[in-house]
Amino acid sequence: MKNVQTIVHGGSRVGTPVQVYRAVILSPHWDVFSAGGHMVHLQKEGRVLVLNLFTGYPENVKAWGVVAQNNRDAEERAVAAKLGFESRTLGEKDAVCRESTYRAPSRLFGDPLPSDIARLPALKAHINDFLSRISFESLYIPLAVGWHVDHQMAHMAAEDWWDDPRTLFYEDMPYALVPNFTIYRLRELGILPGTGGSLWGAVLRTGVGFSGMAPIQNINVSVRWGAGLVAGLFLARQLAKHRRRWISRGHRWDPVVEHISDTAHCKREAAFRYASQVGEYFRGREGTPTAAVLGNIERFWEKTKDP
Repeated sequence: MKNVQTIVHGGSRVGTPVQVYRAVILSPHWDVFSAGGHMVHLQKEGRVLVLNLFTGYPENVKAWGVVAQNNRDAEERAVAAKLGFESRTLGEKDAVCRESTYRAPSRLFGDPLPSDIARLPALKAHINDFLSRISFESLYIPLAVGWHVDHQMAHMAAEDWWDDPRTLFYEDMPYALVPNFTIYRLRELGILPGTGGSLWGAVLRTGVGFSGMAPIQNINVSVRWGAGLVAGLFLARQLAKHRRRWISRGHRWDPVVEHISDTAHCKREAAFRYASQVGEYFRGREGTPTAAVLGNIERFWEKTKDP
């Protein structure tokens, strides 16, 4: 495994040689649940850089399914040491530290606030400036599956790179584990045709699937039913809101399926080094959905023009 480099802020300094990477992965936060197995493959071909965006925690926050605290940079170093990638950060504030409104799950997984939309040009410029100072063969951008505000902001801020032939889009974990979230997001973006069939059928499947995941299972059994009902109403609202009729946008999206059976153990061990995060989303090393998110396949999407 290659030597890991220290987490640093910003791009290359003026006058220093241009850094060359096999791949750059744009990550909203300090975690690599989405592409850890593929990352190990990429490193056989060259250096891999993870550019983290929202890593500023001026205060510690613990809300339902949200953990923002200063020790996450130490977790990132441990994972980088395990997988061998280079980690850098732009140091933007995490959503729950940026706006207290986002501490409510319905807002954290809702539309970005007007104040965030106003920040987009500056964030886009920051990303573009960073990427202009390095050389890379591939760029990985989040699809924003699950509609977490920071993931949406990362997706939108990378807009200038959407049509670049080097760009691929990844499905955001752990949110892609929630039944129907991925397919609804893919249809919303115009990647897949259709409307998803029966809305209430989708809500039922989503609710049943989510009820077995850690955010619900971690709640005391005496109040779990009530929490599950609230979560079910929230999920129904999400699906209804994001149910879109597919419209061709002049591009074809091709899936790229990466088989990671040979590197899944590296991804699994690395993921559990994000100690503040893993317990919020995964039930344990032997539990399903841990097995699902740390499984043997990762899927990406590349954009090509229709013939």
